[in-house]
This record gives sequence, C-alpha cells and structure tokens, in this order.
Amino acid sequence: MIFKTNNKERDLIGEEQILDMDVWRQVYHMGTSEPYSFLYIDNTKQVRERYYIRFEERLVIDEIHVDEAKEKNVEEQYKEELDDIAANSDSTSSAGRKNSK
Repeated sequence: MIFKTNNKERDLIGEEQILDMDVWRQVYHMGTSEPYSFLYIDNTKQVRERYYIRFEERLVIDEIHVDEAKEKNVEEQYKEELDDIAANSDSTSSAGRKNSK
C-alpha cells in the first residue's frame, strides 16, 4: 500500500516497478489523488492487473510501457530468490533426515 508522499519517495518506489517512470507517475497519481486514498500493488499478478485504488477499483492501464531492463532485472532477482529458497529447503530437509536416523 502506498499513500501520498513526496516526489522523491514516489520516484524511488517507481524505480522498483517495471513500468516506465512517466506511466508509474500517472498510476501513482490516480491511486493517491483523492483524500485518504492509497495505491495498492499486488505484485503476484500480471502488470496490467496489479494496480488498485484502495482495494476497491483496479486501475486499467491501456498502454503498458515496460522498462525492459527493469523487467529483466526483476525476473533475474525472482529466479535467484527461488533458487535460494530451493537450496535452503534442500539443506533443511536433508538435515532433518540426518537427525531422524
């Protein structure tokens, strides 16, 4: 959840999104322009379906301007995280088997 904040923080958050910065600023503005409103981002969904005004209304983004370099970086980070989880899971389960013998 992202509430209205200053431009510097808005842009820092925008750098973590795979949207082009101009599109991110529009999405942010739509989600935070009303009093007490916030932008909700569900990163488990596809880009077109992840942005909401509060929990009530999904923002429809007609043109997605995805920063391809950011998208590739995010995909690589996600893959690394999954590999780390798998490695930790394997070491935990093998340690459990050693203790059970």
